[in-house]
Amino acid sequence: MKTKHVLAAAIASIVSSQGFAGTLEEVVVTAQKRAQSLQDVPVTVQALTEDGLAEAGIGDSLDLQIVTPGFVVNNTGPAQQMYLRGIGNRLALAGLDPSVAIYMDDQYIGVAQAGQFEFADIERIEVLKGPQGTLYGRNASAGAIRVVTKGVEDEFGGKIDGTLGNFNQRKLSGTVNVPITDNFGVRLSALVSQRDGYADNIGPEGLREIDDGDFRAYKLKARWDATDSITANLTVATTKQDDTNGYDNIVLGEKDYTLGLFLGGVTGEGNKTVGTEIARTAESTADSATLRIDVAGDSIDFASITTYWDYELDGALDLDGTSAHALGFIGFPQEAGSVSQEFQWLSNSGENIEWIGGLFYYEQDTSWEGLIDRSDTAAAVGGPPLLSQGYQRADTTAYAAFGQVTYHFNEDWSLTVGGRYNYEEKEVVVRASDILGLTTAPPLE
Repeated sequence: MKTKHVLAAAIASIVSSQGFAGTLEEVVVTAQKRAQSLQDVPVTVQALTEDGLAEAGIGDSLDLQIVTPGFVVNNTGPAQQMYLRGIGNRLALAGLDPSVAIYMDDQYIGVAQAGQFEFADIERIEVLKGPQGTLYGRNASAGAIRVVTKGVEDEFGGKIDGTLGNFNQRKLSGTVNVPITDNFGVRLSALVSQRDGYADNIGPEGLREIDDGDFRAYKLKARWDATDSITANLTVATTKQDDTNGYDNIVLGEKDYTLGLFLGGVTGEGNKTVGTEIARTAESTADSATLRIDVAGDSIDFASITTYWDYELDGALDLDGTSAHALGFIGFPQEAGSVSQEFQWLSNSGENIEWIGGLFYYEQDTSWEGLIDRSDTAAAVGGPPLLSQGYQRADTTAYAAFGQVTYHFNEDWSLTVGGRYNYEEKEVVVRASDILGLTTAPPLE
């Protein structure tokens, strides 16, 4: 068991908006947990609106790198390794959280495998570059990505979008907003997206097409204006994925230096073929719920944010990039769940000084066990045909207190200072596989 105490270093930034006024269309963001014009936010933020995403053809988290300078996504099977300004995590093991924090509205997504999703009913996406530990303390050393979906509106309305494309792409999304009473309403949204694989498998085994897509998302939002100053928003969502999206891995090295090719396997060329033994899709389900209560005061606003998240994944993964049975996961069942509670206090007096303070609690449990097929390796050099890294479990408990103050000298200049204290405890358990006949490798250091 390891315990870590961290006192985040105070950060200060001086921002000038002189010379920019009137040159850009105003975009309102909540990157600093209050509604602000994008030009007034003292951090590097790129905001993408619904219309901007549609015009650029951005439909999922992988596409986001196309329109975001300094943002790169490496896709290895179901796990996305996100990098902002060159900082990120390559591995995606139990307890190893991403360096780029992903938020779906107020819900933090703490597993790299769950960072691959399509966008539905989006209001805007905010990409915060650089360390965001002051206000986003969960693993935001590289930055944070906030996906903000549309909320419940006061008028009845709806929308249906459909897309047809090559590779037999079919995509249908719909939204309906229903104001039930003067102070209560709901919003329902759904997305179904499917397409054939981008790459053909030239290996003798496995699926004939790789890198297909099958994603579904359903969301219910409810808003209750309890009084003139108290509003409660509830969000319940579920996503399902059953495909091989991102599995088109190939080998670029020489035969003598590549295990799979040395053992007689084949690999693909370019981006249209792949050689793999993968014979099953990766199936995942994510269920979440978020309750946000906002209380507007005369000089201070208060917000309580409670979240729940549950995630399950199982599939296959080819690490050697060839059709050989050299180093491929024939199964890696993974489970993860988290709960969090955050309290925020924000000034709203409109004076020269703006501030925000808060308390944060987070708890996450994640586990997985990978079964590695090495039968070709065993036949060539001896050793066990199946290998496991054992059952791995990581339980995380974190507490934090944070604050940030901004002083406006005038309309053009402001000074922002913030800090965060974080206490985190991780308990890691690794044991030999429960499946008989397997050889268990030592845990990764």
